[in-house]
Amino acid sequence: MSKQNIPLFPLHTPLLPGCVLPLQIFEPRYLDMVSQCMRTGSGFVVVLLNEGQEVQEPSGQSKVGGVPFFGTGTLATISDFGQMKNGLLAITALGQERVEISHAEQLKSGLWCGDITVLEQRGAPSDEDFDALCDLLGKLLAHELMANIRDMVELSSAELVMNYLIMLMPMPKQQKQALLETDHLGLRWDGLRECISLLEQKVNG
Repeated sequence: MSKQNIPLFPLHTPLLPGCVLPLQIFEPRYLDMVSQCMRTGSGFVVVLLNEGQEVQEPSGQSKVGGVPFFGTGTLATISDFGQMKNGLLAITALGQERVEISHAEQLKSGLWCGDITVLEQRGAPSDEDFDALCDLLGKLLAHELMANIRDMVELSSAELVMNYLIMLMPMPKQQKQALLETDHLGLRWDGLRECISLLEQKVNG
């Protein structure tokens, strides 16, 4: 399935299918994007930045070959919204399908848009080390920096545990992106376990 002219939201954090990501919205381009999504019931795509900052200057309706984000992201819908005490708009993005992005274009407002094709996934995560990974995710969520997401996380399946760990673990973004792009869930599970093992070796070494 393909869709055209979908808003793109580049972030330093990836979003994976089934996961939630709380966001504070303050830039006019993203306030307009959220307004349109709420009005039409449509979504936007969270893409992981591969360089630069989340706040970037508009470049003015130019089709860019070297975009500052990876070419695979996750379609998101808005599952909750409200105004924070600081006056900013808060939304909760819920990850849907993984998508491949083509024809990315930055509008005069600075908002990126692109055409997307939904990516299929297959297989299933392994049961191996499932309890250990659940415990690891629980420890991550117990950290004070995770207070804004802790109560939203559901550990209802191995796939969700895997996807949240990919989102939240302190891994290089290239590793996170590679796991997001892995179509087979069993291979994604194995890749995550390998990344965690390398992190443990680095900490203990």
